[in-house]
Amino acid sequence: LNGFDEDLFKLISPFITVSDNGFHINQGKQKISSYEVISRYKRSLQQQKGYASNAPTYVGSPDYIYLRGSAKIGAISLHITTEKDAGEMFFDSKRLSLPDFVSASAQYESRGVLSKIIVGDYSANFGQGLVLWSGFSMDSPSLPPSKYRKSREGVFSYRSSAEQGFFRGLATEFTLGKYVITTGISYIFEDAKIENGVVKTIYTDGLHRTQARILNKATLPTSVLIFNLSREFNSSKIGFTTVAHKDKYNRPKGNLGLNW
Repeated sequence: LNGFDEDLFKLISPFITVSDNGFHINQGKQKISSYEVISRYKRSLQQQKGYASNAPTYVGSPDYIYLRGSAKIGAISLHITTEKDAGEMFFDSKRLSLPDFVSASAQYESRGVLSKIIVGDYSANFGQGLVLWSGFSMDSPSLPPSKYRKSREGVFSYRSSAEQGFFRGLATEFTLGKYVITTGISYIFEDAKIENGVVKTIYTDGLHRTQARILNKATLPTSVLIFNLSREFNSSKIGFTTVAHKDKYNRPKGNLGLNW
């Protein structure tokens, strides 16, 4: 049918049932249209140095435990990821017995002006990543630009187990014809070693398996503001991105740039 594509089918499928007697609009509560659960477990057969003595360096067991779940209910997607690295405690006493790392988000998408809204953890990618790009990408300077051009721009629910490189808060995307306006606000605690009000080290590995690293966990409150304006053309796209970053110890940072 003209104008009836796969995206539109996925959007209306929870609401409409087609049968030999025609079709009708579903009434009542929304059902879960899809769900996914992934788990992973690892443990080294050889005893590592951190567990080898009567007073081990690592505070937890050598088990690695990963669990991710997602569900889609109509236009709403829900995601949650938990992870325990080897050597970490499975439950963290500083956060009311939650696993060491917990990431969750809810995402709503529509074809209206408010085309996307995300509450919780999210990633943001714009242009070629010169101003802002969170997540994995493959680049190679030996290839022509058409081969390694970055794709999947915008804001998306965060689903990785990496404990850094994402935002936590609220992100919105507005579509006005060929213009797209994206905003984001984030407030998150980073791991850092702080002495006398001075940030000495920022940790990005996400490991909290020694007492020293546990003391440096989530010690640096950081706020971020994101704004992007982009416009689509027939075979190209141009955008403007600005990011404001500030933490508790008054280390403001900002990025500003054009992307195409």
